[in-house]
Amino acid sequence: MKKLIFILSALAIATLPACENNLDADLDNIEGVLCLNANLQTGADTNFVYVSRTTRTKPMVVSDARIELRVNGQLVETVTDCYRITRTNIYTSEQFSDYTGWTTVENRETVTDTIWGTYMLRSKFNVGDNVRVDVFSGGQHVWAEDVAPQKIEKPIIKHTYTHVSSDQNDASSKERTLLDVSFNDIGPDADYYRMSIYSEFYHEHCYFEQFFPYEKNLYELDSIVDYAKKNFETPIFKYDGYGFVDVYYLVKESPYWERGIKLVDYNYRGCQILSEGESQSQSNTDGDGSDVDLLMSDIKNTYHVFSDEKFSNSTALLNVIVPCSGIIPSHISKMYDGKLTEEDMELTGDFYNWNLYVKLQSISEQQYYYLRAMNAVKSSFYDDMSSLTGAMKVPTNVHGGSGNFCVTTTTNVKVPILKNYRPPFYDTIYK
Repeated sequence: MKKLIFILSALAIATLPACENNLDADLDNIEGVLCLNANLQTGADTNFVYVSRTTRTKPMVVSDARIELRVNGQLVETVTDCYRITRTNIYTSEQFSDYTGWTTVENRETVTDTIWGTYMLRSKFNVGDNVRVDVFSGGQHVWAEDVAPQKIEKPIIKHTYTHVSSDQNDASSKERTLLDVSFNDIGPDADYYRMSIYSEFYHEHCYFEQFFPYEKNLYELDSIVDYAKKNFETPIFKYDGYGFVDVYYLVKESPYWERGIKLVDYNYRGCQILSEGESQSQSNTDGDGSDVDLLMSDIKNTYHVFSDEKFSNSTALLNVIVPCSGIIPSHISKMYDGKLTEEDMELTGDFYNWNLYVKLQSISEQQYYYLRAMNAVKSSFYDDMSSLTGAMKVPTNVHGGSGNFCVTTTTNVKVPILKNYRPPFYDTIYK
């Protein structure tokens, strides 16, 4: 019974529709196949095409290709050179002169880096355009085309930032943000989507400076307090009970991006739309009364794609959880729980900023089924069952070769989670 379930599950993925061609996921033994990969963005100033050729070990980049871009049947651009990046390196050194002593000399060097196998397109195209790319290399010719899908109306996003009393050893794991993302389906026909979330975290490093009022000829307590309130941001007063006061004020330095912008692997398991097709468990009918976890449940929606099957021509509601682990520094959680050490207290003057960027894309049916197949290829299901089912068939829309070509239309929304956030424990430091 178990083996039957596994085989049926594998067959369901191996027979994914929507593309004319199918290739084995394992291409290690296939040499010389020209590969075209591109995810072109509607309305973008620049797009990139990646060209390679299969070998017995790993793909080999192709640097002698000719790329032709056609929009609605018209040739609009031809590219033959790989993408190049020009950057300037600055070196400083100290040199000794008999007349001036040691002086600092700045040398500048301009360097051009070539990104082999990567070709940049500069022509724009719009929603509804038919976009085709042809690649020629070594006597081989591959091509692919797609239609730029319609744009998603700006979604409505609600968020809730929560904190749960945390464990000392894993403080940041208890921080999380709940996102409710709602948007209208594009139309009555079948539509396909993808949602990615990016995180940006940075803070302004601050430190405390003590103010000496007597240097300003301030001696009366009221004058000191009044001056500090007018001239300093959120001054802190420490009274000694005898009519004297020490004043501390914040000095801000430049914002510091601790982790930059990075892709977030968010939790979607409570969302029916994003978890479509996933099976959690099935009762075992072999008679032992236990539950059998299907291997299909190991196929996660890694690429976060979904169709409008559950909300056709209506409104979609996506409920996801963005964990803060690895994003929010652990000492912020300690502030909530009163577990700060003296070393941690030095950081409590900082102001924290955390933004999420929700990237909603409308994609083609071809891209949807390709990414669903790749979900399976990257899962433990494929590793466990490939010996039983053989190499999985991955759909490709590249004619004459391999790879994946798609045109997507993107809607980006910035969601501020923390803005100039100062932990509650901060105000109790000097009391």
